[in-house]
Amino acid sequence: MRGAVSAILALSLAACAASDDPAEGGFANAVVGIAGGGYESRIETREAEVAASELRGTELTAELARLRGEHESLKDRIIQQRADLRGEGVRLSPETEARVQQAILSDPTQADPSARAAALQRAIGDARQLSEQLAALSS
Repeated sequence: MRGAVSAILALSLAACAASDDPAEGGFANAVVGIAGGGYESRIETREAEVAASELRGTELTAELARLRGEHESLKDRIIQQRADLRGEGVRLSPETEARVQQAILSDPTQADPSARAAALQRAIGDARQLSEQLAALSS
């Protein structure tokens, strides 16, 4: 008899559950969530999302470090190229000197890591192009 009452109660609660998401609804959804594994499923999904976010954060941090290093290396190269050109008696045009100053002083500091990575990539591209132009002047 007790088993029949429990089964009827469980079926009644399951029928009252409006969703399989235990966070939605009240007591009936909570009971169904516990009994049907909804909580465990949501926890596993959320844990997977957190792990993916942490992995992406780690990858982005490593990429930012690589980009910063490349950017600093290019800035050092540009400084050296400018010094070499001056040593050879080559005078840079005001526009080129302004670009050199801009490249040397550039330091993308956007708060969003993805935006910072994109800004660093643009700065690296600009610095590479400038370095190539300076190298051509040295010939």
